[in-house]
Amino acid sequence: MTQQVEWHEHFPLPPHGNMMQPGPNDQENFVRIGNEISGNIHAALSRHIDGQLSSLRILEFGCGIGRLVMPLQFQHQYPSDAVDVSGWCISWLNRNVPNVNFKKTENDPPLPFEDNSFDAIYSVSVWTHLPFDRQVPWLQEIHRILKPGGLALISTSGYRALKYRREERKQPEWVNVSDDDLRREGMMYSSVDIRNHDGVEGEYGYVAHDPDYVMREWSAVFDVVEQIPAGIGRMQDLNVLRKRTD
Repeated sequence: MTQQVEWHEHFPLPPHGNMMQPGPNDQENFVRIGNEISGNIHAALSRHIDGQLSSLRILEFGCGIGRLVMPLQFQHQYPSDAVDVSGWCISWLNRNVPNVNFKKTENDPPLPFEDNSFDAIYSVSVWTHLPFDRQVPWLQEIHRILKPGGLALISTSGYRALKYRREERKQPEWVNVSDDDLRREGMMYSSVDIRNHDGVEGEYGYVAHDPDYVMREWSAVFDVVEQIPAGIGRMQDLNVLRKRTD
């Protein structure tokens, strides 16, 4: 009986950097997290889109070194396109992962795509780091390149992630931030030093979003059709948005 090949056996695993963090279980963690989060994304897309996802034009916004691209492309034949600000990530992916249109992009809009280009877009761990002044412009840019009726799946850091920062990682900027603080503010941000993060320019940090804030504020751009607390890797919230057809 032929043993089934897994995605991490089919594709070479990347060198250290970006989502491949050095350590004794580096490859194991990369594969485990890739499996879990790609499963979260696929389940949400399948729940809201009828038909074969492989036949649609789907973009990953902020693909990094391909922790989600590789399992999704191997198992489900999407995404069709992926972008990131890291030149070395995009270069490595172009050499090692066929059938995906990879492009390096800038830190600010626009993206190199026409209006109404994509049936769906997903983005994990991007809005969790964007400073306030980049949040809405990028949301509007995702809206521009989505087809009417298209879906955007965007992760945010809500109360589970806030607890992790406060109580488990004990990050100095977050250790005294309560759930009530986040409810009152709606969105909170702390800057970090990102000089070693390839491709990132300007302000960058950690963001927390109250789900009610997302529902209220992002509804000005999209219909918010579902919010899944800790729906990404049992840590980040998943917001399912739809571009209006009118």
